[in-house]
Amino acid sequence: MNVNNNAATVTFLALMSCFAAACNAGEPRVFLQKAPFVHPKIIEDLSAWVSDSGEQVVAINLAESENTNRYFGDIQINGTVRPFVFYENKDECKESGCPMGAPSFGYRAIGRTPAGVYVLFTEWSGGGTGRFRRILLVSLEKDRALTNYSSGTKVLRLDRERWVIRKLGEIVLGDRYEGEIVLRGNRLEIGKDEYAHSAGLFAKAVSIELKP
Repeated sequence: MNVNNNAATVTFLALMSCFAAACNAGEPRVFLQKAPFVHPKIIEDLSAWVSDSGEQVVAINLAESENTNRYFGDIQINGTVRPFVFYENKDECKESGCPMGAPSFGYRAIGRTPAGVYVLFTEWSGGGTGRFRRILLVSLEKDRALTNYSSGTKVLRLDRERWVIRKLGEIVLGDRYEGEIVLRGNRLEIGKDEYAHSAGLFAKAVSIELKP
C-alpha cells in the first residue's frame, strides 16, 4: 500500500513539474490571415451545424491536424487582400452531378483584436441556393498535453506542447447575409443585411465591443 502511494506521489509531481518548463512548441505552421492557411475543414469542425445549437467541438490541435486524412482536400482561394479560403466536397457530386454546385465551406479573416481574438467570416453551403453565414471568434493558443505513452516509460508527464485553435464564440448572420463587417480594435461592426430576402437577423447595423 505504501508503494502505491509513493508511486502516485511521484506521478503527480511529474505531472505538475512541467508547468514550469520552457515552451518548445515553436510557432504555428499555418495561419488564418496569410498562407499557408489553416485548412477550412478545421474551421468547419469548430462551427456548429446549421441543425444544431450550442457548442460541440471547441479546440483542435493544429500541428497534428494538417495533412491528415480527416482534414484532407485541396484548398481554393479567392482574392488577395482578404482571401476567402474554401474547399468543395466534389465527392458528393459523383452521382447527382451537383447541378447547383458542390457542398462547400470557407472562411475569411476579418481581423485580430489587440487581445488576440481572431474574427472570421464563414460560409457553409450544402450544394443548394443557401449560403449560411456566420462570424466565428477563435484564438491560437499554446497548451500542454501528456506525453504519448510508450512501453519504455511508466510516467506520463504534462510536458508535450502543442498549438491549438480554440473556439471562443459564434454569431449567426443568416442565409446569404449581405453587409459590411469591420473590426476596429476591440469593436466589431456588423452592417445592415442588404439581402432582399433577409431573415432579419441584422435588420440594422450593430456595433459590438469584444472585451478581453
